[in-house]
Amino acid sequence: MAQSPDGTCRQLEASQSLVTLLEHEPATFWDTLASDLDTRNLDAPAAASFPLMASVRMGLNWPSEYWQGHALRWVAALGLSNDVIPELERLVTEGRTQHLRHRARKLARCYQVKDGTA
Repeated sequence: MAQSPDGTCRQLEASQSLVTLLEHEPATFWDTLASDLDTRNLDAPAAASFPLMASVRMGLNWPSEYWQGHALRWVAALGLSNDVIPELERLVTEGRTQHLRHRARKLARCYQVKDGTA
């Protein structure tokens, strides 16, 4: 993983391969990333700048049930972020399957309740 001069991983945000990290388990992702960085003699604190939400947004926008489903799993595990609300709301009406649309609606409702807009 290449770091930019300020120590972040911004170069990755445009990479379509970034969506593949959604196949990992959210609960173990950060430990695995830090370990992999350490193995490659890279700065483990750089993990904090990893563009995870870009991966989640990419998955929510990906035109397949597979990646949309994985992205929704990550949204549920991480908690909602303002970063993904537009994509989540779009999935409510445009998700690849009814099951995905219902999952997105459930997560969007949780956000509305937290935000006080429900």
